[in-house]
Amino acid sequence: MNPSPFVSDEKVEQTLDTLKEQYRVVNAFHLKPLYAWLSVGVFAGISMAVALIANQNGTFPDIFAAGIPSAILGYHITSTGVNDAPPATITINRVNKNGHIRQTIGSYTDNPYNTGYALPEGIYTITSSVPDGYEVSYSRPFVDATANDADLWNSASYTKGNSVTIDTRQFKDKAIGLWWRYTQVSGSTGSSLQSILYNPGPTRKCWQHQNNFTRPGVSDSIGFTSLKDSSECIPDNDFRLLWEIVTHAWSLARKGQWPGWDVGVYGSAGQPIEVVLKNHSANPSPEEPDKCMVYETSFDWSFPNNSFKLHPSGRSYRIGDFSELHHKFDAKLDHFASLPDPQTNQPWCPSFNNANVNADLVVTYVDCDPNAGGGGVARNTDIMSLWLYNGTGFDGNNNPNDDIAFNSCPTTVGSLPGATLCLKQFHAAKLGIPVLTKSYQSYDIDMLPIYKSKFPPPPGNCTYANAQINHVEVYTAARGHDLDISVRNLDVLAK
Repeated sequence: MNPSPFVSDEKVEQTLDTLKEQYRVVNAFHLKPLYAWLSVGVFAGISMAVALIANQNGTFPDIFAAGIPSAILGYHITSTGVNDAPPATITINRVNKNGHIRQTIGSYTDNPYNTGYALPEGIYTITSSVPDGYEVSYSRPFVDATANDADLWNSASYTKGNSVTIDTRQFKDKAIGLWWRYTQVSGSTGSSLQSILYNPGPTRKCWQHQNNFTRPGVSDSIGFTSLKDSSECIPDNDFRLLWEIVTHAWSLARKGQWPGWDVGVYGSAGQPIEVVLKNHSANPSPEEPDKCMVYETSFDWSFPNNSFKLHPSGRSYRIGDFSELHHKFDAKLDHFASLPDPQTNQPWCPSFNNANVNADLVVTYVDCDPNAGGGGVARNTDIMSLWLYNGTGFDGNNNPNDDIAFNSCPTTVGSLPGATLCLKQFHAAKLGIPVLTKSYQSYDIDMLPIYKSKFPPPPGNCTYANAQINHVEVYTAARGHDLDISVRNLDVLAK
């Protein structure tokens, strides 16, 4: 969302400076986090009382505006009485007299979250979506709240429901506050699967291309390239990337070429996006002399506080936090073709003649010593790859009777300097996972039992509480083959 300001940029900057100074002063009171709320006033040719109370994270809130304000709404979400509660989603809509939505002012998912909106004269609904096993309660709107009103919030009456309506015409030129909370339903464990992503679907175009291989003579360095779309990034995670497109052995110059690679991103804002990945290595890249180079194109949920939300404590999510971790997505095979090496009339890489579509989990051990004695295989990172499609029938384990497609544990190949990883790839069909076809089918893979049963125990003095979830991917990998897929409705859910 990118609404237009209702006052000049200069006035906004002056007002923000004033608010930040008041925020610095009020923050010194060290209000209790559960009772801290905010009320934001912005000048628009009228004089308003401005009050700003410290939010839980000690950060300055986001301010949006749309039209001349009738009232200033400040709100606070809290999970009172619930430890490590999963996030709730709050949406503010402007509606007409019949309740039909005219404009979505904002939609945020966090817990807790404080922000301020300048609302034009009109009627607004505030709708909440909370996890199964929880219920919502709303306080009454509170007018011209200040720091001295904290005790009144404690005793405010609450009404259960999933929506509340505010008519700002009743609060002309006022700063109004609203506090709502959600609590666990009596007798409920709150144990249903919840997304750990900021942008499941994805439903927002907020991505960048990353190259993870280079060699002399190729212009691209390892890291992000100029190819990106940040048009729909969100403030929930400070406008960081919500997902990535990652390639291996393809330069940006080969995008849209044959041989080469490409990506298509289709869909409108707020709806699940379809991503098409094209990997055309039936003739290897003219930039790459190694006939056995693997070419990859990937959709990647990547890194804590980028794709992945943070644990309520503020740290990254770890394997030990969950009893289940589901990789969900729809996928289909669009195209597969091969060409032999014209010099030999054989596959380009006979020793590793693969063309596969993979679903990956990448875990890195943090806050521990992987090399300490007494643990499992010493390594920093585990990469678990499930082959959903195997176009050539290749088996890198030379044992067609087991479920292992390839095993290299431990290895330093492909790892960062000084790091050791464990790479294990499996024939997904032998684990009861459907083979990819040319029609969309839905996948729901609980990765935890596979990971814990197929990989060595945590290394050194590490435990699963140190196993940070860094990547969850769907990608193609091929040597001398064309391999295209489409994916949609992607999510990572856990409990």
